[in-house]
Amino acid sequence: MDANGIGIAVVDSASAARSALGPGLLEGACEACLGHESGAHGLCVERQVAVPIRHEGVEVDAGYRVAIPVSEVVIVELKSADRLVPLHLAQRLGYLKPNGKRLGHPLNCNVVHMRNGIERVVNGS
Repeated sequence: MDANGIGIAVVDSASAARSALGPGLLEGACEACLGHESGAHGLCVERQVAVPIRHEGVEVDAGYRVAIPVSEVVIVELKSADRLVPLHLAQRLGYLKPNGKRLGHPLNCNVVHMRNGIERVVNGS
């Protein structure tokens, strides 16, 4: 499955988890449920993975942790905020660029309808 297909499966998983659990989950609970739901959809899911930054051929441990990297292709980061702001999107791009990843999804667990909490960040476009 390519990055777009994985991204669609992640969004479907987030929507399914939201339908079952409702709005207002804290980030940790949302992460656990989304991880379970994504795994049930056949995606290779990890949680809270340390991600080094690669710069000029050197790997630097900067203390970054990615909430849910999916199939080593898509990075999902969960928030529980009133709304996603440009800084949240910039942070995702900050994870994508130095690690050669193309697609990221910041997801906000604190919205009434999950479709209002889904963003898509693409590196290189």
